[in-house]
Amino acid sequence: AEDGIRDAQESRGLGDVYKRQRYMVQAKVSDHTNFLKVLIMDEEAKELFGRDAGELEAIQTLNAAEFKTALTEALFRERLWTVQARFDEYNPHFRVKFVIKGLEAPDFVTANATMLETLENFA
Repeated sequence: AEDGIRDAQESRGLGDVYKRQRYMVQAKVSDHTNFLKVLIMDEEAKELFGRDAGELEAIQTLNAAEFKTALTEALFRERLWTVQARFDEYNPHFRVKFVIKGLEAPDFVTANATMLETLENFA
């Protein structure tokens, strides 16, 4: 390489490019009661899409049909979401940002038992 920097490094494959790409996805999550605008970052987005950000970007560039399939699959994949609310000051106003901090496949039996236990503690 002309700058001499790359000569000292081993050749990096396309996988290293994927590692440098990062997700920052804005989404609207809803159920029958309401919706919430959230920000989904790297690890959680990788779990949702089943791919690294660079891989998804490469698919978008090379194969529009496969990219559409990947997005559709992510939309209809059931996941339990852990959401963190952050209060930010923006100029003279305050706003709340919601960031996804965890995504996992649902275990409805355990989730229902935990919810019932929590409700019983309030009674």
